[in-house]
Amino acid sequence: MARWLLAGYNLVVYAFLIAPIAVVIAMSFTGGNTLQFPPQGLSLRWFAYLAGRDEFLAGGIVSTQIALLASPG
Repeated sequence: MARWLLAGYNLVVYAFLIAPIAVVIAMSFTGGNTLQFPPQGLSLRWFAYLAGRDEFLAGGIVSTQIALLASPG
């Protein structure tokens, strides 16, 4: 019985932690001008917008360089 209670508790905690991340991911594919949940249409518009921003790309490059320098091996 204790195993089932622990499994149920774990399921509730994991769902509580993962649900906000799932909502943000779903909202990132919206085709509208504002963020809406659920998305009205599916689009990669916001990803294309970020890919065209120099600040975002520069930050990604710096982050990747730091990750490579900090990782062992």
